[in-house]
Amino acid sequence: MGTDYGRGITNIDTNTGIRYGVIPSNPDWLAYFLPPAIIDCPNCGNEISEIPENLTCSHCEYVAEDEQEFYPDYYDGPRYYEDKDYSCMLDSSGDVWVFKSPWKVKAGYCSPCAPGAIYLTDTTEDDYGYALGPEWFDENEMPYTPEKV
Repeated sequence: MGTDYGRGITNIDTNTGIRYGVIPSNPDWLAYFLPPAIIDCPNCGNEISEIPENLTCSHCEYVAEDEQEFYPDYYDGPRYYEDKDYSCMLDSSGDVWVFKSPWKVKAGYCSPCAPGAIYLTDTTEDDYGYALGPEWFDENEMPYTPEKV
């Protein structure tokens, strides 16, 4: 059993009692958090106006080492995504915080860096946290089995 550094009062939805979930980001999720970008490929100089698939320039097949090559402001601060089902934030360290979701997962408490939140990939079953649903993951890549809220 982990330690609830939030003492039951932080990083929790006070209406439902479900804690906020935290999960490392996936490059495929950048499109949710970044506005459409218009940048120049560092290899060919052609304009790229959308998130490149697998971080590959569609003009010259240049493959970036990481998303920061194509999206240098990726780590400039929090980015938010909201729709009718989800409210999420991509923080500057690359973690996704899930504040609202139709899904929840029973997992372990986060470290003191996110007191009271649930680390969605921790297999300890301390408490429930909001989670990203199956539509966020490629087939067979989901690191947990979510339940409906």
